[in-house]
Parts: sequence; structure tokens; C-alpha cells
Amino acid sequence: MVTLLNARLADYLGSTGDLAGMGRHLAAAERAYDRADITTAVSWLAFISPAELNGLSAIAHQSVGRYDRAERLVSQTLEILGPQFGRNRTYYTVLLSELQLAGGDVERAAATISEVRIEKVTSSRISSRVDQVASAIRRHRGGQS
Repeated sequence: MVTLLNARLADYLGSTGDLAGMGRHLAAAERAYDRADITTAVSWLAFISPAELNGLSAIAHQSVGRYDRAERLVSQTLEILGPQFGRNRTYYTVLLSELQLAGGDVERAAATISEVRIEKVTSSRISSRVDQVASAIRRHRGGQS
């Protein structure tokens, strides 16, 4: 729980411009994870893993406009994320596409977003983000599909 709280606080501090605070809390999240006894963790915290910690760090870096760093962290997240976390994989795939688009790499963003199986997305928030990325890609391509 402490890991998650520190990672979320890091994102908030980053969004307020407190980069030092963001860095301190990302480091605190990593230390808390390293000290945690995952064998006794409650089941609803099972998603907290090195992959999720990378993903939460990516979100904090995105909040401060460090898109390249955020993109690297999300890519690492997707490489090590367990297959049982399909919903998280979808979330981070959409985030990766958004970061690629923010970095001006329209074709990579298009390739990444095409990996999302929209028919399996149950979150209206994620569906909306997929639609926003697809619309932005069409705009960048001059209206082409």
C-alpha cells in the first residue's frame, strides 16, 4: 500500500511542478516495494509489481512532460507485465501510443494503438482514450484512415 501511495503522490507532485518531490516519492515507492512482503499482501494489491511501479513512474514523468522517459518506462512495463493483467496491458498500451503521438511518432503510435482489441475494452474511459488517439492520428495524417 505504501508503494502505491508514494507512486501516486509522486505523480501529483510532478503535476504541481515539484520535480524534487516527485523524485523523492518515486524513490520512496521503490524502497517500499523492495521492503514489502508480497506473500502477505492483500489480494487486491496483487497488481503492484515491478511492472506496475515502472508504469506509475511513467505516468509521473508524463505529468511533467518527460515523454521520452515516460515512453521508455511504459515500454519496460509492457515487456515485464504478467499475462494475467490484461486490463493493465491495455491501459499501458494506450498510454504508450499517447506518448508516441506526443513525441511526434505518428506511425509508431498508430501501430501501437492497433494492438488494442477495442471489443475487449470494458472501460469507457479507456475506449474514449483509444478514440482520441485514433482521431489525433487521422488529423496528423491529414484525415486519412
